[in-house]
Amino acid sequence: MAPPPPLDLWKSLPALALREVARRVRCEVDRTGLHLVCRPWHEVLAPLPGDEPPLPELPLLLRPFDFIGPRFSCLLSGWRRKIHRLRVPDCAKRGRWFGSYEGRWVFLARGQIDGHALVNLRTGDIIALPDEVPTFEGSCAIAMRRATLSSPPGQDGCVGAAIIQCAPLNLDGPSYITFWNIGESALPPLPLAAELGVEDVAYHDGAFHFVTRDGGLLVCRPGVDPDGALQMVCQVLPVPHRRDTYDGSYVLSCPWTQWQTR
Repeated sequence: MAPPPPLDLWKSLPALALREVARRVRCEVDRTGLHLVCRPWHEVLAPLPGDEPPLPELPLLLRPFDFIGPRFSCLLSGWRRKIHRLRVPDCAKRGRWFGSYEGRWVFLARGQIDGHALVNLRTGDIIALPDEVPTFEGSCAIAMRRATLSSPPGQDGCVGAAIIQCAPLNLDGPSYITFWNIGESALPPLPLAAELGVEDVAYHDGAFHFVTRDGGLLVCRPGVDPDGALQMVCQVLPVPHRRDTYDGSYVLSCPWTQWQTR
């Protein structure tokens, strides 16, 4: 293999070309690494007014933990060939990860089945999430299995949604769903979710879309009641599509645009 070009040659790379290359790098870790190659690159890559936005970043794949903590791979570089080490808070090294959100936010159960929180891997900020839901008898402890948000946590009106199991916990037990405003208590669990067998959740077009066991969708749109409290308007959408299974996972074959509520 030929040796790499000398560093002086890289330093002389035209600024316009370097900025265009950096804009097209879709791995956040690699994009940051470009700034650290040398001082000239760091100065050239400093943000300027009117810059064309970079291409959207691709998610990092979470790999099995080792004794140091979590490891990540970039989708483009190949998960077997390149591993990224990110500095993460101590709680992220021991907790159970069950979701993520843009901006390096991850959903963690710091006690494996409790201590639910949003943790920012970039800043170390921690936002506590509900560990229980209200019931007719009072309250019930929960374990979150999947979760997502309607918007970034710092934005007004941010709503969280989660697929949960209620105590006593059982791997084969029914799954419910709940919702909450960031910093507030959760709504009572929705029994309909257990009947449908919800498996995953995403936020799209102003609503939470839960994938059900038979491949349909449970669409829940957040709103407020006359008293200003959070409420959800839910609708079941049986979507015709082919369901392919492989190793316990599922592939939804219908175009995403067909899932939109009308």
